[in-house]
Amino acid sequence: MRAAEPDGGARALASGRVLVRGVGEPAAYRIAVARQEAADALGAGVLTHEAGADGRVDWGRRLGRLLARPVTGIPVLLLVIYLGLYQFVGRLGGGVLVDGLERGLFEQRINPFLERLFSGIPWEAARSLYVGQYGLLTLGVRYAVALILPIVGTFFLFFSLLEDSGYFPRLALLVDRLFKRLGLSGRAVIPIVLGFACDTMATMVTRTLETRRERVLATLLLALAIPCSAQLGVLLALMAHAPLALGVWSLTVLAT
Repeated sequence: MRAAEPDGGARALASGRVLVRGVGEPAAYRIAVARQEAADALGAGVLTHEAGADGRVDWGRRLGRLLARPVTGIPVLLLVIYLGLYQFVGRLGGGVLVDGLERGLFEQRINPFLERLFSGIPWEAARSLYVGQYGLLTLGVRYAVALILPIVGTFFLFFSLLEDSGYFPRLALLVDRLFKRLGLSGRAVIPIVLGFACDTMATMVTRTLETRRERVLATLLLALAIPCSAQLGVLLALMAHAPLALGVWSLTVLAT
């Protein structure tokens, strides 16, 4: 008996796999690189880049090209994550500033003042609503100002520096191959990274993605797997003394 011939979808899938093996990289990545090269060629045909008066080379363009290449861009990305998120946001915002505000300001000055201020209220239920271990002022305001505000503030400052420096377009081209595996393009890196600051703004930014499918996928990732800065601050504060719980949560987010 003659074997059944594969249908059109199977033939297309097999052709795609042969193409990937032939070029050594996914076709979507090669197409993205070809588009970038075509855009550079068009720009070179209509734009003139003049050297400075002293004949110096345009280092900004060279730096932009280096940031978009995996060999040089990935180490820079890891350095940005380490210095920006870990050292600046984590150590300075979540460590130094949180300790200074919580212990030096609230526990030593503001909370004792509030306890004395509300000590004249004869009703224990009314007094414990505002002050005490779970008081609205002594706990709620302290968490908002001393725990969440430093992390949110330092993250937004770091994010604005990256945005104003023009690093995000280079990062989009750099991670395009990775995001293709998620069904997204490199442009999705902007709403995904912005989601760590504010999910609402990030969801609005998903309108810049090209297709409805990408917009839906990015929105689902933001809703299910990306904690905003306020949620991140609370989670890191709650799990700061439980490394195992923090590791389980991180793996769960990555698996999602």
